[in-house]
Amino acid sequence: MTNFLLTLAAAFTLGTPAGALGASLDVPAALVVLALVLGALPVPLLTTFAVTRLRPLWRPWYDRHRQRLPGAGRSRTNAHGSGSLSADRPSDRARRLLDRYGAPGFGMLGPLLFGTWGTAILGSALSLPHRRLIPWLAAGAAFWGTAWLFLSEATLGVFAP
Repeated sequence: MTNFLLTLAAAFTLGTPAGALGASLDVPAALVVLALVLGALPVPLLTTFAVTRLRPLWRPWYDRHRQRLPGAGRSRTNAHGSGSLSADRPSDRARRLLDRYGAPGFGMLGPLLFGTWGTAILGSALSLPHRRLIPWLAAGAAFWGTAWLFLSEATLGVFAP
């Protein structure tokens, strides 16, 4: 029971690498997957709640300070002197990727690339619909956590006597 609770706490704090911890603690695979899902599910719930509460407070401050920046009203050009740089900014590239793959791709690949907390915060900050982000993020965390679990089990099986 203690090892399951440790795996559950690791799934909440670390996200998908908790599968490796559960395997090293000799927790059965089904319980590790359960701990991953139960541990990762509160993460997008907490972050979407926090971001929706903080956005109305942050947005007016951001708009006021953005107007004070030098060159805020001017259009910028790319390296060739033509066109706008707005399509080359990282935020625009992220938005294009998000528009292309949507919440399913973001929720499935995000836990691998950014971790569970990072994906939940990014998804909320990029205004993904919460009803679509939360289930896909839980599925992505469960998938990658299970992949870590099987990889850890295979590694422990090869190197353990």
